[in-house]
Amino acid sequence: MAARELSPELQHRLQQLQQIYNQLQALISQKTQIELMLRETENALRELEKLGDDAEVYKNLGSIMLRVEKKKLEDELREKKEDLEVRVKTLERQEKKLQERYRTLEEQIRSSMGLGAPSGG
Repeated sequence: MAARELSPELQHRLQQLQQIYNQLQALISQKTQIELMLRETENALRELEKLGDDAEVYKNLGSIMLRVEKKKLEDELREKKEDLEVRVKTLERQEKKLQERYRTLEEQIRSSMGLGAPSGG
């Protein structure tokens, strides 16, 4: 099979495909980090729930630790948990949209090159 030049349009689509792939990778990395923060927050809340209401608790603030009321810290962590859950859901929606754009563009490229859809096995 002889090598053929790619049309400028096809080159542009391939560049777009690469950009979408890179965006997906960055988004997945960000989502993974947020999910880790969410698990840490949930673990902290579970540990706080095991303590009595009069227990001494501390939170990190930069390079220092401050003593805080347990109830106040629980409220802060619950709010943080809610924020993180919203961020994860937002990232999941963005990921789904990017995956769909990637698939659509990939199909267009395959069609332009005269290739069929990838086989399932």
